[in-house]
Amino acid sequence: MGTLTDYIYSGIYIFERKIYTLILNILFLYSFRSKNIRILSCFSKSSA
Repeated sequence: MGTLTDYIYSGIYIFERKIYTLILNILFLYSFRSKNIRILSCFSKSSA
């Protein structure tokens, strides 16, 4: 049973790491997009 539980735990661990990196990527892209939008709006306001 030890090998089976180790296999299940390692699978859950890899799955959690994939979800964690996915969430980090989404948050990074979202903050990057919002920063770009903010910079573009500031630039358009200053040029207008």
